[in-house]
Amino acid sequence: MRVKEPAAAGTKPRAYAVRCRWLPWSPRAHRWAGQLLSASPGGDDLISAVIFAIVLVPLIVVLVYLIGELALLLLLVPLLALTRFVFRRPWAVCVSRRGRVLHEERCPTFSAARARRGDLAQAVRTGTWRELPRQH
Repeated sequence: MRVKEPAAAGTKPRAYAVRCRWLPWSPRAHRWAGQLLSASPGGDDLISAVIFAIVLVPLIVVLVYLIGELALLLLLVPLLALTRFVFRRPWAVCVSRRGRVLHEERCPTFSAARARRGDLAQAVRTGTWRELPRQH
């Protein structure tokens, strides 16, 4: 869930994401993929066509890689959730800002993780989340 910290006088409130992480690892952002996907040809002459062909091959490779990774995640998430429930693996509750995890805690059950997520979200709204003790 997205929550905003109260702003001091004359500043904008900062937005945070408080969530329960389903995957046991932190998903990485592919910044290089966004830069490559935004590449486009600049003209309609032969040189532009050659440059576009040189860019198109890596673009197709990147798209195949990203689609393959998405398909793998879609297959793994139900299995990982099932193993979390069956083997009682801890759930991670994260507070992040702009994709960077600032605070992470482990909770033994999903209901405890959801309750802790609510506590952390309320603490972010009131501006006291850094002072909360970790709960395990």
